[in-house]
Amino acid sequence: MKELTTEIKQYELSENKASQLEAVFIPMLDMLKPMEEDFNSIVADAEKEINEGVTKRAKRLRLDIGKVRIETEKKRKAEKNESLRLGKAIDGIANVVKYAVSSKEEKLKEIETHLERIEVERILAVGGKRKELVYDYIENKESIDVNSLASMDQDVFDAYLSTKKTAFETAIAEEKARLEAEESAKLEREAEEKRIREENAKLKADAEKAEKERLAKEEEEAKARAESEAKEKAIQEEKAKAERKAEREKLAKQQAVKEAEEATKRAEEAEKARIESEEKAKREAIEAEERRVKEAEEAENRRLAEIKALSESSVEITLEQIERAKTEGKAVFVQVIRIETDCEESGIFIKKG
Repeated sequence: MKELTTEIKQYELSENKASQLEAVFIPMLDMLKPMEEDFNSIVADAEKEINEGVTKRAKRLRLDIGKVRIETEKKRKAEKNESLRLGKAIDGIANVVKYAVSSKEEKLKEIETHLERIEVERILAVGGKRKELVYDYIENKESIDVNSLASMDQDVFDAYLSTKKTAFETAIAEEKARLEAEESAKLEREAEEKRIREENAKLKADAEKAEKERLAKEEEEAKARAESEAKEKAIQEEKAKAERKAEREKLAKQQAVKEAEEATKRAEEAEKARIESEEKAKREAIEAEERRVKEAEEAENRRLAEIKALSESSVEITLEQIERAKTEGKAVFVQVIRIETDCEESGIFIKKG
């Protein structure tokens, strides 16, 4: 209960309203007091052991305590709705009072400021008119202060207007003079530029003419030089052609002499080779004949020696030996026939048995 009272006090409500709230919510706390002992008992038993009996008691007490919460919520909503209706009623009553007061305040304000408004209107009228008078002479239009113009005495404003007008006209005259000077300078500059262009055009034309004449002269000189060079080239080419022809003829003549000499040399060498060949052939023929004669003499000597040997030894050659010799080889057979013939010519008798 003490906690509830402290909570209410912190909102700084009136004593009557605080008492009303205590009367509504303190009974809710009173409903909890009989349940406090059961709550402590169930918690103590649960710390020892939670059985079916303990859970049923906890559920029953929870439902009973929940009823306190539900009833408290109902009270809260009821009191809050009442407070909302009270607030709306207060706002409505206040608006009625403010409307009755504000209309009177506005009327009194209008009467109170009547002279001020007349002065403001006068200032706006005077200032506006003076603004129109000086408007064309002020460069920075945004700097014109209507209140300052209206607050000036007439003679002060006339002097101000005259000063601005004079300054403006002076500036206009100076600007006009500047523009005229610029225009004059522009005309002079354009005239000078025209003179320079014409002079440049003349110089360009003279330069082009001189260049054209120079090119024509160079072309003529180049043409003459080309013709001279062509003639010189033709002469040189003709001379070179003649020299090449003479050189070719000289080389041809030298080549012909060389070829004739080489042909003569080849002919001489061929003749020499032929003579040497013929001489060699003759030598070889003589040598061959000498060898043949020598061989014939040697053969004859051998034959005679054989005959002599046969005559000395009375060699008998049987018919059987001759037949065997025939069968052993033609050369041997021929040799036997020759021996036989030689023996007969020499009176040697060959026994054929």
